Amino acid sequence: MAVSATHLDQALVAFRAALVDPALIAGDVESAEHAAALLSQAERLSRLAAVYAVDVVDAVHRSGRYVDHGHMSAAKMSAHTSKCSTATTARSDKIRRMLARCDTLDWVWRGGGMSVDQAAVLGRAFANPRVRDGFIAEQDRFAAWLAKPYRVLERKVADWVRLNDFDGPEPRPEPAHINRDVTLIQDHFSQQWTLRGTFGSLQGAKLRRILDAYTDAERLTDWDNAREVHGATTCRDDLARAASQHRADALEQIFADALHNTNRSAAIDTVHNIVWSEQTHSEMLRRFAGAKPTPVDVDDHGCHSLAGDTLNTATGFADFLISKWRRVVQNAAGVTIDISKTQRFFTGLARLGVQLSFDSCYWPCDIPVTKCQIDHLKPATRGGPTTQSNGAPACQHHNRLKERGYTVARQLDGTIKITTPSGTIIPT
Repeated sequence: MAVSATHLDQALVAFRAALVDPALIAGDVESAEHAAALLSQAERLSRLAAVYAVDVVDAVHRSGRYVDHGHMSAAKMSAHTSKCSTATTARSDKIRRMLARCDTLDWVWRGGGMSVDQAAVLGRAFANPRVRDGFIAEQDRFAAWLAKPYRVLERKVADWVRLNDFDGPEPRPEPAHINRDVTLIQDHFSQQWTLRGTFGSLQGAKLRRILDAYTDAERLTDWDNAREVHGATTCRDDLARAASQHRADALEQIFADALHNTNRSAAIDTVHNIVWSEQTHSEMLRRFAGAKPTPVDVDDHGCHSLAGDTLNTATGFADFLISKWRRVVQNAAGVTIDISKTQRFFTGLARLGVQLSFDSCYWPCDIPVTKCQIDHLKPATRGGPTTQSNGAPACQHHNRLKERGYTVARQLDGTIKITTPSGTIIPT
C-alpha cells in the first residue's frame, strides 16, 4: 500500500458520497428493514473513516515528520494528537503495515469490505514475522473469510497462525512463560482495579499454591470470627466475606507481607503520597468533623496517586488519617514551593515536589511520572537551579532530546513550552 495524495482523496470522496446518500437519512426508524439499512450505513461510514485515518498515519510515517515534535513513531504522535489509547494506535499501525504488503486485502479494505476489528485480527497475524510470508501468499483465503461472523474469523485466523508458526525456528519449551505479564488496570468511572496476568505452567502453579494458602487463611479467619458469634450453628452464610473477597484480600495480604519484608528486593515508600486538591481535602475534613456533605466542583476535585491514578476519596482519606504524610504547597501556576535545599540532582523531597505537579512525562508522552527522570528545564550546566520551578519529569528518551537543539520553558500559567530546533511549538 503505497499511500499517496490520490489515496487520501479517494478515501475522502468515498466517505462524503456515503455521508450524503439520500436513500438513508438518519431520522425516525420506520421499520426493521430501515433500521438494518441505517446500521449498515453507519458501519460503512465508520469503515471509510478508518481507511482515511490509517492512510494519514501511513503518510506521517513515511514523511518522518513525527520526529520534529519529539515522537518516536507516527503511532505515538497519533495517540497524542487524537487523545486515544496507545493500544488503539498500535492496532492501526499493525493494520497499516499489513495493507502495505497485501494488495488483495488493501483493495477490500478501501472498498469498505473490512471492519476495523476484522483488520485488527488480520494485522495481528501479519505482525508475526514467522508466518508473514505465508500470510501474504494466502491473503485471498483471508479475504474470503471476511464474510464469516467475527468470532469465526478470529478463531480461523488464530488456528491458521498456530498451524503455520511451529513456535519459531527453534522449539521453545513454553511460549506462555516467555510471554508472561501482569498488569493492574483502573476503570476511571468505577475506580475499580482489574488484575490481569499470564504465567507459564510452573510459575503459575507456584503462585496458585501461595494464593490458595493465603485464601484459606482469610476464610479460616472468617469462620473463627463467625463461630464466636453463632457457635456450633455457624454456616457459610454467616461469614463476613464472600469467596471472591477472600481471594482479593489474600492477594492484598501477600503484597502487604512483601512490603514489610526487611529483605525485599525493592525499596517502597510507605508514606501517604496521595495528591489532594485543597478543596477536596477540606471537604473531607468537614465531613470527618460531622458536617453535612457538599459537592466539590469537578474542576476543583483532586485525589490521585503520583502516577495520576484516580483514588476513591473516602478510602484515600481513611489512609490519610492513619498514615504518615507530608504537606506540600503549590502556587496558582501549579509549581511546588521549595521544600528542600538547592542541590545538583533532584532527590528526596525535591524530587517528590516536582512529581506532585505532573501525572506523566511533560513531553507529548504517556510514560507515568513515577518512571521518569527529573529534568532541569534550564540545564544546570547553564546555571539552571535545582528548584521545583525549574524541574519537570521527563522519560529517558525525551530527557536526551533537549540536548539536541530543543528548548523548554515554563510559562507564567505553569504550562511547559517546547520549541523544536526549527522554531515550531510542540503541543503538550
